[in-house]
Amino acid sequence: MNRRNAVLLIAAVTTAAVLSWLAWIGQRPACAPTAQTYSDLLGRIPASHPGRGQADYPGNPVADIPKSYAMVLAAELNRLRAGALPEGDRALIRTAGQWLLDHCDEDGDGSVLCLNMDVATTLEYYRQIREHSIADLYHFTKDVEYDKVRKELNCLCGSGASDISVREIAEIPEQFGKAEQVVYITGSGMIKSQKAAQDKVIVEGVLPVTLVCIGGESGKLPFRIEKEAVFKTSVDMPGCREGMEPDSRVVLKDLWFDQINSRQIAINAEIAVTGYAFDKQSRDLIQMASVKERQGRDGTEPGIIVYVAKEGDSVWKVAKRYHAPVSWIRSVNDLADHEEIKAGAKVLIVR
Repeated sequence: MNRRNAVLLIAAVTTAAVLSWLAWIGQRPACAPTAQTYSDLLGRIPASHPGRGQADYPGNPVADIPKSYAMVLAAELNRLRAGALPEGDRALIRTAGQWLLDHCDEDGDGSVLCLNMDVATTLEYYRQIREHSIADLYHFTKDVEYDKVRKELNCLCGSGASDISVREIAEIPEQFGKAEQVVYITGSGMIKSQKAAQDKVIVEGVLPVTLVCIGGESGKLPFRIEKEAVFKTSVDMPGCREGMEPDSRVVLKDLWFDQINSRQIAINAEIAVTGYAFDKQSRDLIQMASVKERQGRDGTEPGIIVYVAKEGDSVWKVAKRYHAPVSWIRSVNDLADHEEIKAGAKVLIVR
């Protein structure tokens, strides 16, 4: 067995140990040390002297040394989990584990474990698109006929991001007594609610965290505790308004713990929240327009009209009513671009 195989054996031993450890939480398995094979190997590995070749393994090929150490390490961990390994008799665990670590870096690049795999992922992206569409039209001298179709539009109106820090204290349950050591922490954020407001999106969520600890009355019992850390943030989003539909995501950037004492553990996290705001609208858009000669026009229409604006009027509506160019009405009435007329105002129309 070469050094790369030793790397894989370490991964296998470690994985098996962790999986059996998690499965063992809450109960002690009835594990017994392996028999003849383990005893033979044990007799050939000196606890105080890591293997340096065939001299330490009479009759064994050099390629079998990593396998031997891996088997011994697995067997000793099995005894430790079963409570059959005294406190002062753990030299073989250190010897075997250290030898495997010292000899696993085959390429000298610092890599202990390398995996090749295919990862399935998805990518979502948004971009602003400006498309020309016709919602209304008129002709200065002719009548216009057209069909309308209703379109449902989902318009991206704003986006933003926010970074927040979260800290929560986890209490050790009475049934476990105390935690001597925290060996593992994991979590993943979830959004519970999101609401669009003026120029922002308010996001609330939780971060469920799982901690694996060692403790109990013996100080050796592995156990798991779960805690939810609550977070709330406001994502600045210019252009967002009440009633819009928000779409927010949460990403866990960092997660760590501080052991305050044997009864309390502080959970710390850095969370990134990204959000988008969409305005859902229904619009009637024009299709298949055609023009035809205006009926009943005898040339007696006045060339100058004074119109008193009503509530809800706009420059466009007045221009369409009297078949006059919008630019003319703005120019004659000294209206700036995008400035609208007010109810009661007198509008001079020149055709």
